[in-house]
Amino acid sequence: MLIFLSLAWLAGIILGQRFGWPVWSVGIFISGALIWWGFKSRKPHQQQNVQPTWTPSVWMVIGLSIIAFLSASLRVTETTTLQPELSIAAHNEKGDVEFLGTVNSPPELKERGMEVRIQAEKIKERGEWKPVAGVVLLRADRLATYQYGDMLRVQGRLEAPPQFPGFDYRAYLARQGITSIVYQPGVELIGSGDGNWFLRGIYSFRQQLAKSLVSTLPEPQASLTNGILLGFRGDIPGDINNAFAQSGTTHLLAISGQNITILVGIILGLAVWALGRRRPTYIIVALVIVWLYALLVGGQPPVIRAAIMASMFLIAEYIGRPGSAPTALVLSAAVMVGISPQMIWDTSFQLSFLSMAGLVYLTPYFHKLGQKSHIPLPISVSLSVSLGAIVATWPIIAYDFGRVSFAGLPATILAAPALPAIMITSGIAALLGLVSTNLGMVTGWVAWLPLSYLLWVSQGFAALPAASIPIQSLPVSFVIGYYSHIVSISFTVAYRERLKPFFRTVWESVIGKVARWIVNRAKILFEGISWKPVTFALAPIAVLIWTATLIAPVRGKAEVSFLNVIQGESILIRTPANHYILIDGGYGGQSLNLELGKRLPFWQRKLDLVVLTTRKPDHMWGLREVLQRYQVKELWQVTASPPKPVTQFRGIGDPPGVSLSWEDLLIAKDVHSLSAERGLKLKEGDYFTLEVIEPVDSKGHYMVLRLQVGEVSFLFTSDIGESTERALMADRVNLESTVLKVANYGADGSTSDVFLSSVNPVAAVVTGGINDSFGHPTADVMERLKQKVGDAHLYMTWQNGAIDFTTDGKRLWVKKEK
Repeated sequence: MLIFLSLAWLAGIILGQRFGWPVWSVGIFISGALIWWGFKSRKPHQQQNVQPTWTPSVWMVIGLSIIAFLSASLRVTETTTLQPELSIAAHNEKGDVEFLGTVNSPPELKERGMEVRIQAEKIKERGEWKPVAGVVLLRADRLATYQYGDMLRVQGRLEAPPQFPGFDYRAYLARQGITSIVYQPGVELIGSGDGNWFLRGIYSFRQQLAKSLVSTLPEPQASLTNGILLGFRGDIPGDINNAFAQSGTTHLLAISGQNITILVGIILGLAVWALGRRRPTYIIVALVIVWLYALLVGGQPPVIRAAIMASMFLIAEYIGRPGSAPTALVLSAAVMVGISPQMIWDTSFQLSFLSMAGLVYLTPYFHKLGQKSHIPLPISVSLSVSLGAIVATWPIIAYDFGRVSFAGLPATILAAPALPAIMITSGIAALLGLVSTNLGMVTGWVAWLPLSYLLWVSQGFAALPAASIPIQSLPVSFVIGYYSHIVSISFTVAYRERLKPFFRTVWESVIGKVARWIVNRAKILFEGISWKPVTFALAPIAVLIWTATLIAPVRGKAEVSFLNVIQGESILIRTPANHYILIDGGYGGQSLNLELGKRLPFWQRKLDLVVLTTRKPDHMWGLREVLQRYQVKELWQVTASPPKPVTQFRGIGDPPGVSLSWEDLLIAKDVHSLSAERGLKLKEGDYFTLEVIEPVDSKGHYMVLRLQVGEVSFLFTSDIGESTERALMADRVNLESTVLKVANYGADGSTSDVFLSSVNPVAAVVTGGINDSFGHPTADVMERLKQKVGDAHLYMTWQNGAIDFTTDGKRLWVKKEK
């Protein structure tokens, strides 16, 4: 009966929202009459061999279902509320305000910053604090150390969330309770430790796991696994997100029904293997882990909904009634929609519901196929759960995201089996990394394989011609038809014994002959393959060893890479003995992490030397995350700041102590630091020498370096101007170099004709962006460079992407990213 009442409730929600409130009094009267008639005509027993067409219980179910339907419609009308007078949104677009609030959820790291959600409590009006309600989204620096439970005093301009063509960002935030955004505010940390103590511990543990992963994995694998395992999706690079969208595999990144379903499958498989089928034990273990995980990843509504549905399924198993799982599934959906009627139109809710439906109805069939193939139990369970979720959800993804991906289904089938491996290996790497970074790195090498495979599949399918096409909307008839076919196929499999004569006729036709030919060829191909667990354990290790062997850098050659870090500049040097030197770090964000991830081997988590040529933010800020992610053996840095010193790393207005200073980071990471002086050298035999050329500038604002590799040389000029150029020439410093890194992004007042004559470069590299807000590079500087080195040997990172120079000391090879 519950399943009919739940379905009636859901129907009332849908029709009530679409067509409004029906004449409820008539419906209540009719349903009451039906229930009364059901009790009145109840019989004590039934005669043998007599089966009445309508029984009293049917009348009662019909009456109660009508009440459920009408009550749901009434529930819809009650959800329309007016904005409270004390809502924080009432102060949007009204100039600077000052308010008090508490960080009510874990901050989310984004590609160029951090988003912090603040539950507003009081606002200052005319010198008095007044109560206020609502959630404000605050934009902060990437390395800000805000935490759940921090109490903040915020001063800034509140703005309504913007609305974009094709995407209503305001409505998206409103569904999460966010009504205002504040950019670059003044913030004062006035307290901490507010909020639930248990959640504080859970969220702190989550942050530690995320830091452990970025310390053990390169980019973009680190941000990818943080999104899949811990729900930190904001740091996944834009081009990676686009690749998943083009290949139709975006749903693999979201922690929702599919991920929780996979987690349930993994837990059940491991628990049954370790504990046996002691019903209460392995079910309770799965329930506890699912809810701890739901809280760990932030407790967002999609995750909680998925956890509720998973719990309903597990409870049905616990009480020994797995057949009641469909009823539990529909009942849980009805309860959640009753709490928030708008939820029924939410894509994440639909995906959660369909993922669990796939687990209930489709996974058992895939599991049987796995058993027939003699696949080990944990792998068979995980794979069957993944496929059940995929088949059940992909049409909704296509319908809601307005894109038909022709590659979506095959790409998902190929990519999804990597998710269990990613979640298991990344989880182990994160936990071991808390104990020892080296232990975490070893396990991270194994996690790197499925993560790289997932990237390879998504990027490979995204690169195919017409991999996906945008559409205005997928026809509802297609979605209905697809799920109708799924139901039909499930019904056919369930009643296959009665349908065997029909299938036998089809099998004896041409289809059967073709199928037998394919099966025979497959048997010949896979004959003799052993599916023993040892094989599965050794296979990833073998693949890892061969991969490391193939991608290991060749010794004996030096490589200088001018990285495409969007803003600022950064240069990576690999010595002939495969030591790594990083000069400057750009403005920061994910671009530097991605560039390093492309060029460093996946096992390389150490930089032998980092050089800071100036304390300007476009050179210095990116090095903050380098210190967080890599072990830095030694640092060379300038001894003074430019005229406007920037040593505190925080967003504009962030409070002291909330973000770490450069000096704090150096102490925390135990980095050996040296002040730049003329003659400071790094030598690798007689073949490779990196030397500091100290400018004749008592303030020491900039550091100039020269690299000599055999007969090939590079000059790195930081942001020096013509005065420093003249001082270097007057001091008769050896400036002649094969490649010149142009100073200060080609700004006016640098790279003079006489300086170019002294350097006499064969090639020149201009970093930064074209036509930026400072007017870099200037036309005069570009013209002088073209006259000196020619168009063919003038390279620009905004046009060519990253530029890699490789040399054996006699010859020089150049590789452009674009």
